[in-house]
Amino acid sequence: MHIGQPYLDTDVRPTIDSDLCHQPSSLAGSTQSPNFRADNRICAPRCLFCHVGRANPAGPGFAAFGTTTILLSLINAGVLPMGGTAVVVPLALVFGGLTQMVVDIVEFQRGNTFEATASCSYGAFWMWYALLQLLAATRILDLAAAGPTMGAALLLWGVLTLYLWICTFRQPLVVFLIFLTLWIDYLLLGLGAFNDTPVLTHAGGWLGILCGAIALYGSFGTIINANSAKETVPLGPKLIP
Repeated sequence: MHIGQPYLDTDVRPTIDSDLCHQPSSLAGSTQSPNFRADNRICAPRCLFCHVGRANPAGPGFAAFGTTTILLSLINAGVLPMGGTAVVVPLALVFGGLTQMVVDIVEFQRGNTFEATASCSYGAFWMWYALLQLLAATRILDLAAAGPTMGAALLLWGVLTLYLWICTFRQPLVVFLIFLTLWIDYLLLGLGAFNDTPVLTHAGGWLGILCGAIALYGSFGTIINANSAKETVPLGPKLIP
């Protein structure tokens, strides 16, 4: 690996030693670069996250998704009034959207393709939903002429969720159940909006409440298990080990 201009002995190739990167120098007042040791070893630069235990991002991810999903689903199910959408929008932007985007970044860094894709997708969904409501309320967009387009959009989200659900067969059971209920929820909401069928929208609302509740259980179990360093709250086995 080429690291800038070599200024050490060129007959000896330097080696990177990340385990020594934070050990204090024993040479007080030494003019040697802090990234190089006397034994010609290159130490990794100090990093905020080096040698620090990483928390499981699934805890806040499940919580953000579950909370926002339940609140909107209560409106879809007819339990809360349609005017309650004004409360959902900021929650969708900050918790459902932004928080899951942060989780997405962490999952990418951890190399978790499925988790990163899911967090990015549903974080974007909540941001899309919130922006759609804001732009419609300010009359920048006219959704009255959209016709069945909203239903088609929800059905596309259902297709995405369907193939992500197939990927959950190698995930814990709680993740499998979240995506199972979610793609069916998108199907019901999409068909309800496409055909203007309130009964399907209400059914999707109730299923969304169940989906969000399972996600909150997943968040609870992830946090409790991390604190106790063992599986105190079962998250279920993988269907395919």
